[in-house]
Amino acid sequence: MTPPPPPAADATTLEAPILRAGVVRGGLVDRVGGIATVLRFMRFAAVGGLASAVYLCLTFAFMQAGVHYMTAASTAFACAIVTNFSINRTWTFGRGERHVLLQLSAFAAVQLSMAVLNLSMLYMVVETVGFGPVALNQLAVAGVLLPVNFIASRRWGFR
Repeated sequence: MTPPPPPAADATTLEAPILRAGVVRGGLVDRVGGIATVLRFMRFAAVGGLASAVYLCLTFAFMQAGVHYMTAASTAFACAIVTNFSINRTWTFGRGERHVLLQLSAFAAVQLSMAVLNLSMLYMVVETVGFGPVALNQLAVAGVLLPVNFIASRRWGFR
């Protein structure tokens, strides 16, 4: 008597090992893992765009209410990080294995590091090879840093 064949692999049965170990090598798992990673990256980018909109809108709203621009920007940045973390935790990466406060702390550290890297790169680009308005240079820097942010967030923020 032969044993029954193993159940067919689908995206849900393959996602758990993909989340734990990255893309698993070999055949169907590799293809599904690659697709899952691309979809996760697209979700991460969309959530980042939303967090940027939250940051800009709150900064503007606080400034319109008479709050000093540095206080407005700092408060808006903290709100954007919490928004970004909450949505990425539920929609992009999943809950992970660590406690939520530990994840939030790690994610905030990644985002603060990315902000420092972003500002450093923006300064270098504007002062050396600036091409047009600063906002255009910022978009270019953000585009370059997006994959770095994704990898850092996945590895350290949402383990």
